[in-house]
Amino acid sequence: DGYVLALEAGADLVDIEFLLMLGHAVLHPATVRGVLFTFQYLLTKGARPLFNSEGEPFLARYDPEGGDNPARHIYARAIYGEVRAGRGSPHGGAFFDPGSVSMETLMESLPSQTKYLLSFGVDMTKPIEVGSAAHYVCGGIKIDTNSQSTVPGLFAVGECSGGPHGAGRIGGNSLTEILVFGKRAGRAAAEAASTAGQANVDRDFIEAECRRVLDFLSDRRSGPRPHEVKAQLQKIMNDHVGVVRNDEGLGSAVARFEDMQEADIGAMALANHDRVGNYDWIEALEVAAMVRFGQAMAGAARLRTESRGAHYREDYPDLDDEHWLKNILIRRDGDGFAFEARPCPTGPVLEPAE
Repeated sequence: DGYVLALEAGADLVDIEFLLMLGHAVLHPATVRGVLFTFQYLLTKGARPLFNSEGEPFLARYDPEGGDNPARHIYARAIYGEVRAGRGSPHGGAFFDPGSVSMETLMESLPSQTKYLLSFGVDMTKPIEVGSAAHYVCGGIKIDTNSQSTVPGLFAVGECSGGPHGAGRIGGNSLTEILVFGKRAGRAAAEAASTAGQANVDRDFIEAECRRVLDFLSDRRSGPRPHEVKAQLQKIMNDHVGVVRNDEGLGSAVARFEDMQEADIGAMALANHDRVGNYDWIEALEVAAMVRFGQAMAGAARLRTESRGAHYREDYPDLDDEHWLKNILIRRDGDGFAFEARPCPTGPVLEPAE
């Protein structure tokens, strides 16, 4: 929602093609599907590395350094590769065996996650299926060092903002970002508000937005439900804008999102038309933003013809600093988007500490 609100206000987005994926979401048993179980922390305690349906460890084949505990996005890419090669688990992932370490080790290293899985009846002495899941958008609303967007007076902080993390966020840095940029954003926003004059309100824009929001409550009896449109979007993102990308899939995703924008969003039918406690209405508004943002992300990912950080193109698997040491900026252009690839500014040269 934050991304699309900023886009519609005229702000630039940056780096949104870098979608960080994890490889430790539990896929089965179904009762805990989607729970994150960070088994990587058990590998230094003697746990068995991730393995495929043939019982083979496979991560070293995908890690450029040949290790069994690579970076998070390589975990996701490796699991995807094994599934596509027909060596995945029954539910589309790989296997981790928590029973390869003692229950005492599990409770010491991952107490909350272990207790949660046990509470749902998961047998922690047997292998469980784990797979890939979307985790973090490394980009977002382009900000300066005081968290101001490219629209004067509009500030952004947290995961909706973009720029600090580049092509791949390092673990823990989202918390640091909140502390550093949260303080800067609050201070700068307060200063901007105290010196701002009376704003010129675009009442036509406000009225148009009110009509758009309230139109979902019209008495439509036929049409797709919001959750059905969301399911379509999730499948498109998973199939074409996820762990491994290519031009054909990204082009298909962009076209599908354009079709959904025209055919499905305005035609959604809600189960009820109340204004209070209407979760169908909330989901309809969310889905409209999701389709718009998915279209922008797929477009940026298609434009970046290289692999860098959390963005992997199987048709362009190499890093290409010569052509793509750049940020991709996105802004609203009518009903579509304008993309601009801008060379990255040169950062400070840090002298080693004595």
